[in-house]
Amino acid sequence: MATTKTAVTNDMIQQAMSMIEEEPVEAPPEQPTLEMPPDLTFDLPGGYTSPTGEIAWTAEVRELNGRDEEQIAKTSTLIKALNVVLTRGLVKVGDFPVDDMLLNNMLAGDRDYVLMRIYAATFGEDVTTTRFCPDCQHNTEVTLNLLKDVKVRELDDPSNRRFTVECSVGPVVVDLPTGHTQKLLMASIDKSIAELSTMLLENTVVSINGNQILGRSSVLELSIRDRRLLNEAISERSPGPQMQDASAACSECGAVVEVPLSVAALFQL
Repeated sequence: MATTKTAVTNDMIQQAMSMIEEEPVEAPPEQPTLEMPPDLTFDLPGGYTSPTGEIAWTAEVRELNGRDEEQIAKTSTLIKALNVVLTRGLVKVGDFPVDDMLLNNMLAGDRDYVLMRIYAATFGEDVTTTRFCPDCQHNTEVTLNLLKDVKVRELDDPSNRRFTVECSVGPVVVDLPTGHTQKLLMASIDKSIAELSTMLLENTVVSINGNQILGRSSVLELSIRDRRLLNEAISERSPGPQMQDASAACSECGAVVEVPLSVAALFQL
């Protein structure tokens, strides 16, 4: 798992000074700085909608421990490892307990945000890495604060998880990708970009010009231009942390350095 440098998040404890009969009393030794843990309960960027239509906007996570680490180490694939992190690190969503159905129905962006918050709860908010600085023209150490430097796109209304894109074939109704779709894509990293695009559309497109899609064949009949338009629309609307666009200041010159991340890279899976 990634090595991090812990940042101080609270102010230094003030030293007490007193005077007794005009003779100064030696000040107590300076207390060590303490790191305040990140808030373990937070708002989801997309919001969870249960099968019965109930909406939950909050989630609670916990710090991973040695038992969790052993279970993660036993997994054989990336998707299984991340699933263990989620099932063990995510305590609840709203008042809903965590199970496979909930994780599959969560928006993919919410899952990524929960994983990022589990990492912060376990290792701290800061991630230190080495990146090439375009101004210094050499590799430099940069520190990224996950909860401050990573922008999070929010979905104001959970009903917006279904939207319509005007394509050359007519209106195409699309659902935002869920955990189920995310797991399928992550389990198919050996596929080409075109095949992954087909898989994404097959699991997100609801109807094409008023006709319900009939599976893979329906999205394969779409033109390349329409497929790219749909992929862009999904990417632009999906809530969650924009880790690929993260940046931080160069430790040498202060220039902005791009620090693209992924949840898999955070946990070094």
